[in-house]
Formats: sequence, C-alpha cells, structure tokens
Amino acid sequence: MKILLKNVLMISAYNAEPVKGNVIVESGKIAGINTCDCMEEDQFDEIEDLSGLLVIPGAMNTHTHVAMTLFRGFYDGLEMKRWLDGILRAETRLYDEAVYYASLVGTAEMVRHGCTAFVDMYFFEDAVARAVRDIGIRAYLTRGIVDVDGGLDKRIRENMDIFEQWHGYDGRIWVGFGPHAPYTCSMKCLEKVARIREELDTFVTIHLYETADERCKYRMEDLEKTGIFENAILVHCVHPPEDFTEVVGKHRILVSLNPASNMKLGNGIPPFMEYLEKGIPLSVGTDGAASNNSLNVWKELYLCALIAGDRVNLSELFAMLWEMPGKFFGKLGRLQEGYEADLVVINPEVPECVPLGSLRNNLVYSGIPGEVVYVMVKGEWIYREGHFTKVDMKEVLKEFEKHVERLRMH
Repeated sequence: MKILLKNVLMISAYNAEPVKGNVIVESGKIAGINTCDCMEEDQFDEIEDLSGLLVIPGAMNTHTHVAMTLFRGFYDGLEMKRWLDGILRAETRLYDEAVYYASLVGTAEMVRHGCTAFVDMYFFEDAVARAVRDIGIRAYLTRGIVDVDGGLDKRIRENMDIFEQWHGYDGRIWVGFGPHAPYTCSMKCLEKVARIREELDTFVTIHLYETADERCKYRMEDLEKTGIFENAILVHCVHPPEDFTEVVGKHRILVSLNPASNMKLGNGIPPFMEYLEKGIPLSVGTDGAASNNSLNVWKELYLCALIAGDRVNLSELFAMLWEMPGKFFGKLGRLQEGYEADLVVINPEVPECVPLGSLRNNLVYSGIPGEVVYVMVKGEWIYREGHFTKVDMKEVLKEFEKHVERLRMH
C-alpha cells in the first residue's frame, strides 16, 4: 500500500520549522518527504489532499496505567498516601473485561490528542494488549511486578506469558517488564527481572524517587548493582539523590517526566533542567487517569515549558515528545525516510493555533496540540475526522460505564 499525503504543511522533527510538501508512506514506513509540486500520482494506491493541514510526528506517552480510566475522579483531592490506599482497595476489584474496555477508552483519549504510542504498567495486561490490537495504537506493555507479599514468581510468569503471546504483534505491540518500585521490589527481585530482561532483549520500566521519603529507602549504588538500569524507563525521578545523574548517565535509560501527577499528589516537581543539562534523555508521560486526570501528553509538555521558563527552548521540548523517546524505541518521532509512519494531522487554522507564524510555539503553549483530524499508526489510519476506524466508540463507552458502575457498587 503506497499512500501520498500531498500539499501538507509539516514539522518533520523536533528541530524543524514548518514547511510545505508531500509525505509518502509505504509498507508502514515513511518512504519519502519532498517539496516537489509535480508528483506522478498514478503510482499511489491512496492519495490524500491535506491542503491547509499540518502533519507532525505522533507523540509518545512514556508512562501510564491506561486502564485507570476506570478510577478517574474516584479519589481526587487527596495526598499521595490516602490516594494510594483508596486506589489499591479499588484495584482488588478489577477484572479482565473491565480492563479491556477501560484500555480502549484510555487509548482513544490518547489518540484524540495526537498520541500514537504509549508505555503501560498495570494488571490484566493481556486485556490491555487486546485493546491495543483492536484500536490500532502502538504500545509498550509491562505487567506491574511487586514482591512484598510473596507472589513474585506468579507475577513474573504472567509477564512472561504476555511477552510470549504479544511481543512483536503486528510490529506495534512490544512487551517488557514492570517492577513497580524499589520500595515494593527487593534487590533480589530487581536482579531477577534485570536478568530476564537481558535474556529476552527487551526493556523495563520502574517508578523511581517519586516521593521525598524514597531517598531513605534505597540507594542508587545498590540499584545499579542489580542491572535494572539497562534499557530502562525511569519514571518520575522527582527527588533524586546527589549521585542520580552520574549513575544513570552510564546506562541506556530514558527518564519519563509526569509533572501533572506529581503536582496533583503533592510530590513536587522533577528537577528536569538539571537532567537536560547533564545530557540525560527525557520524555513525558501522563501517569494514570486516576492521578492526573488527563491522558493528553501534550499537557505534560506544556507544564514542563511553564516550569522551565526561559531555561528551555522549543526544540528541547519537542525532543521530549518525539526525538528522545523515538530513539529509545527505534525509528520513531520523525517524518523521515525509513522511520515508522506514525503521524498526526492537525487543523492549525483554529483560534488556539493562530497566528500561523508562531505555529511551533502555539502547539505547545496554547493548542496542546490543537484540533486533531487524522491519526496514522504504522501506515494505517486509525482515526479520521472524529471517528475511530477500527472500533465503535459509542458502544465502547456504553460498555465502559457498565463496568465503572459495577466497580462502584462493590
């Protein structure tokens, strides 16, 4: 299937200015970018005239618990410990079908805001994988792992089962491992997970220094010895110890900033400008809908922009959304030949995105990102003009509400 997106305005990478041209998509990848007005159109299977529209790379949400849309608004206004106690009680009532529909709702929300890939850590991850399969988004899935209650082997086996069933599915679903945090996983647990990760050549994701008291619970040197920092997404990193950047700078890691969740739960603000200055790769995540409550990753970029003020430039911000997570996962985050055809089409001619001469600024500071018209993942349209191409969202929302009501009743 060869597709031509013609007459577009495009921002092709984190450091690129908007230019007019054409995007060619073939076999799920970007096959070419050009500014030529004369294309031989008979070579294409599909031609989309996107005059007046903006094409950008798809955003990546590098941390969420997507099925927590079930608990959106359940425990708002509480500090971290009381919020977590309530959520943990609610999660004991979870079941497969509820997670499936909640994951469809969560992924749909992300797609509607121009997100084409996400990293998940949760339970019933097989149900999450089925939702990802059905809606068409790209995902990096992990089963949340703890070993405080003796169930470590069972949880690792569940994660392995998901890996064996879903890893590499359709070139869109990839499975790693999700040790929850060093205060819920022993060092032996982290060593075991790190060893399995290496054997399977995949990734891990872990919550790290989300709260101030975690500084007293574990040390970077002990974590480093476990091997957990290899090919790892480190989430939150709000209260790092002094040796944090020195240690992680030696490993292949990606930090996921979740400022909305951190502030909502009273945990503070990550010192990400220090990370940026030290060359630590950064990205943005929303966390779950119970602690944000939005899954619009562009809002996280907006908060980072406000927090940093004049210490950060637009290219550095866009790199958190596209370039740095794209490098971590492969050829994502650019409209460039050979890269995955994960892209978003936006109508820039809406009040929050004008004047067009300030378009890059407006996407971050006011559009967030604006009116999303089309979304493509792996060369296939999954969202067109307000409608999902693979799922009936009205039916999904109806089923979702039934499961929310069932969870509230118990």
